[in-house]
Amino acid sequence: MPRELERGYRILFNGKGKYFRPMGIAIVVILPLLMSIYVGLSVYQSLVISFVYLLAVMGLPYLIKLLVHGVGSYKMYFTITLVMYMESAVIDLLLTVIRRVPMVMIGVMIMLPLTSTTVTLLRNPGNNQSITSYLWDLSKLFLMLLIFQLAAYTLILDKVIVGLRVFGIIGIDISMFLLSILIELLVLGRHKSLGTFNYLGMFGTYIYSITAQDGSFFEEALAARAVRTKVKTHIVRLAGYDHAFLIIPYFHGGPIRNVGGGDIIPKIMDLGRELGSSLVYVHGVGSHELDPVTQVDVSRILESIRRTLMSIPNPAPASIESIPLTTVIKGDIKLTAIPLGEKVLTIVSRINKSTDDIPLRVYDELRQLIGPSLDKYILVDAQNGFGSDNSWDDNDVKSLAEAIMELERAPG
Repeated sequence: MPRELERGYRILFNGKGKYFRPMGIAIVVILPLLMSIYVGLSVYQSLVISFVYLLAVMGLPYLIKLLVHGVGSYKMYFTITLVMYMESAVIDLLLTVIRRVPMVMIGVMIMLPLTSTTVTLLRNPGNNQSITSYLWDLSKLFLMLLIFQLAAYTLILDKVIVGLRVFGIIGIDISMFLLSILIELLVLGRHKSLGTFNYLGMFGTYIYSITAQDGSFFEEALAARAVRTKVKTHIVRLAGYDHAFLIIPYFHGGPIRNVGGGDIIPKIMDLGRELGSSLVYVHGVGSHELDPVTQVDVSRILESIRRTLMSIPNPAPASIESIPLTTVIKGDIKLTAIPLGEKVLTIVSRINKSTDDIPLRVYDELRQLIGPSLDKYILVDAQNGFGSDNSWDDNDVKSLAEAIMELERAPG
C-alpha cells in the first residue's frame, strides 16, 4: 500500500485523525444550514434540513450493514457515509448558489457507483458477482439515499414547487441514477473486455479484510495464486549475552495487516519473549515478493525459528577473525560492514535513492556477479532514506556488487 494511501486510511478509519469526524459533522450540519438560509427558508426549516443531513450520516451506515449482512463495523460505514455527505454538502451549496433554489443531497449521488460497488463486493467476499448483482445493489442504495433526500424536500416542498418544481427534483434524481448505471456498466464492461472481471472478487476480499479486520478470505484468494518456496532467515546468537539473537529474514512482512505475514514481526518478538530470549529483528533482503500468504505459512516460519533458537549453542567469546568495521561507497551505494565471526553484517544504504526494500532479484543478480562468497555477507536494508524513487537498475546492482567485492579484498 502506498504510504500516502496508508496515511490517509489511518486518518479516516483508524482514529489517527482525531479531528476528522468532528470536522466532517460540522461541515455536514453548517453548510446545509447556510444553503437553506441563502434561498430564503426560515431558520426553523433550515435547522430541520441540517438535521436531516445529520440523520442521513448517522442512519445510512445501519442500512448499508443490512445490505452486506453485517459485514464490517458501523464505524467503517459511518466514515464512508460521512465522506459522501461532506462532499455532498459542498456540491449542494455550490449548486444552490448557482441556481438559487435548494439543491438538497444531489452531490451524494455522485459517489453512488463507487459506494454500491463496495457494497456488492462486501456482500459475498471472494465470490465473483454478476453484472446484474452490481446493478441491483446500486438500485437499492439509490433508494436508501432517496429516502433521506425526499424527507428533506418534503419539509421545504412549498419552496421547491415555486423554484424548482417537483418534476425537476425527480428529473435530477433519475438523471443521476441513470448516469450511475452508465458508469457502472462502463467500468464492469471494461473489466470484462480486459479479462480482469474475475479479479473484482479478489479485490472484494481485500476490502473485506480492512473493513471486518478479518484476512481469511483475502488469504484464501492469495493462496490460490501463490507460489510455494523456501525462504531464508539468518539467526545469529550473540556471544556474551544471555539468550540474545539477531533475526534477519530474507522475506518481507506482509502483504497487509491481518493478512498472512502482516503481523509476523510482532509474532517473532512474542516468540522470543516466550522462550526467554532477547531478539533484535533486522530488515534483510526482500520486498513483497515473498510475503507469507496464510497463517499456515506464518506458523511454519515461526516453528522453524523456534527450533533454531532452542538449538543454537551459546558461543564462547572469541577473537573476531574478520574484516574490521568498514564503510565502502560505490556509485549510489553505501555499505557499512560489521564483523560477526564467520559472517559479516552488511548494512546497505543509498546516497540519493530511497532504501525502502531490496528486491530479491537484486540478491539473485549479486549471486551471479559475486558467486558463493556472497553467503558470507548478511545483507541488511538500512531503510534510512525514504523518497519516491526506490528503484534498482543495472548500475545500482553493479555498484553493490563492487562494494561487496571491495569488502572481500579488504585486509582481515
